[in-house]
Amino acid sequence: MNSYFLSYILSFLIVGGDDYVLSYLMPIYSGIALIGAIIICCSYIIVKKINQLREERNK
Repeated sequence: MNSYFLSYILSFLIVGGDDYVLSYLMPIYSGIALIGAIIICCSYIIVKKINQLREERNK
């Protein structure tokens, strides 16, 4: 069962094909990377703010 789902995930991670195929896939990969970066940055900011509020509350 795990290999069934893992094969779909790996098919998105392996980049291959000619320039025509890659011209359609590269914007998708770039968008996924951008969304991941935005999620990581926002999570970092939120955690930093929560820690700051926690320190102010404990004083």
